[in-house]
Amino acid sequence: MFGDLNNDGWLDIEFSGYSDRASTGIKTYINKRDGSFADETPANIYGAFQGQSTLADINGDGTLDIISTGNGDNWVCLASLFYNTVDKDGKCTYRYVSEKESNLLGVSRANPLVADFNGDGRMDMVINGEPSDGSGYRNRIYYQTPEGKFVMDKSYPVVPVNQDGGINMGDVNGDGNMDLIVGGYVGTYDKAPDSYYSSPLRVYENNPQKNGLPVNTFPEPPAKVTATMEGNELLITWLPGSDKETPEAALRYNIYVRNETTGELYTMIPVDIETGKLKVGTDLQTSLSSALNSYRMRVFGEGKYTVGVQTLDQSYAGSKFATAGFSATGIRQVAAFDHFRVVTVDSGVVIRGVDNHKVVVYDMDGRTVNTGFSNTVIPLSEKGVYVVSVSGEDAPLKCMY
Repeated sequence: MFGDLNNDGWLDIEFSGYSDRASTGIKTYINKRDGSFADETPANIYGAFQGQSTLADINGDGTLDIISTGNGDNWVCLASLFYNTVDKDGKCTYRYVSEKESNLLGVSRANPLVADFNGDGRMDMVINGEPSDGSGYRNRIYYQTPEGKFVMDKSYPVVPVNQDGGINMGDVNGDGNMDLIVGGYVGTYDKAPDSYYSSPLRVYENNPQKNGLPVNTFPEPPAKVTATMEGNELLITWLPGSDKETPEAALRYNIYVRNETTGELYTMIPVDIETGKLKVGTDLQTSLSSALNSYRMRVFGEGKYTVGVQTLDQSYAGSKFATAGFSATGIRQVAAFDHFRVVTVDSGVVIRGVDNHKVVVYDMDGRTVNTGFSNTVIPLSEKGVYVVSVSGEDAPLKCMY
């Protein structure tokens, strides 16, 4: 999964699975902000195979934690929690919580979903999979207590599916409560109208009001948003939003930037910018932590802009956007090189000119895409508009591949 593990505003990478060195391989790669990632995996965390790992702020302190499910050494079934703490230097430290301490049941062939399903401001879990206790494949729902323990809903209100199925989540009806979708073979011999090999596809709407329970409320937007240009870079700042259920530290933030002159739109998480409703159900970890109150990025040329920041709660419910406007003028226009020219080929670009000049290709957000030398092919993985910089040349070249 992608997620900002060290709260610096840049997406890092976490994954687990079977490796050629250990059956419990897990890696955390930290984004170095130059297009590269560094393996900074702590020695005290471990993963699993035949399962999945997920990033989420499980304890609501503003940092992304890890839950790792599946099989470990000797085929033991796991649901390991690793609570993340980030120090002032941006270093991540993880605290291991065992299944015995958390009350989560270790499962194989698992798929964990993490969200506030009951609207109490604490992250809950829905985990499908098969444990070693003989209880079979289930979709097990866990509610988190104020003490950080997890209590299983033993009524099993969601149909079970085995390894030939799966589960996912999203706010299907846009009411601010997280819903579930389940599909695949039922995979249990329980006495029920569904046979073992039936394969339902079901959407479970989360409707607490039907049972007289409180509904999750939508959060309030940030109190103030500012947007200013610093050179060619946009600086966005905001004051914290608020929510009735979710503590301030557990809130997260989504951003959009729109060039009103050209219509170009950027959103951190896909969202309807008018209503604030997210268009995806599992990307909360790619939003910005409450530990941040600013974000920097490149803009898309000159023009009048609108910037919006919204508050997100643990149920993935989004506030309306608080907005600010600004004008981007005087952005330096790129020019052609005097001694070099760009030639596009099937796999990328070639900078024709004097030999052995270093070439750096950037995307339009200023991130390094690839490097090389003049008169050699510099591969590009996808079509787009790029900025090419050649050592010794004052003005970069804007090119389309």
